[in-house]
Amino acid sequence: AQEHRLLVRESQTECMKEIIAHLGKFLNDNPDALYEEWIAALHPENAEYVDPNQIDHRFYLEDSDHRLLWNEFMTIMIEHKAGAGIAEAEGAIHIECNHDWSDRIVEVKKMSP
Repeated sequence: AQEHRLLVRESQTECMKEIIAHLGKFLNDNPDALYEEWIAALHPENAEYVDPNQIDHRFYLEDSDHRLLWNEFMTIMIEHKAGAGIAEAEGAIHIECNHDWSDRIVEVKKMSP
């Protein structure tokens, strides 16, 4: 049972590394993108195709790892300004853009499915 939990934790860690790398590359390639656009690129199966800026309501929940990660990136960019880079497990991600990231923080939304 403990070995199983360790494998699950390792898998979650590897998955999060890939999500972090995807977000860094996505923001570098699309510095003006919105959270919803990133989610649609990362998880197209969770994007509503009627409205391209509408995503699965679970991505707005308080404990959504994706929302928390996005906001962490935005906070770092606000604090260090664009180009300072974001440290991550695989190295540094450098986002080249002179943008005011403060309008990119994603608030918790109470939504029905």
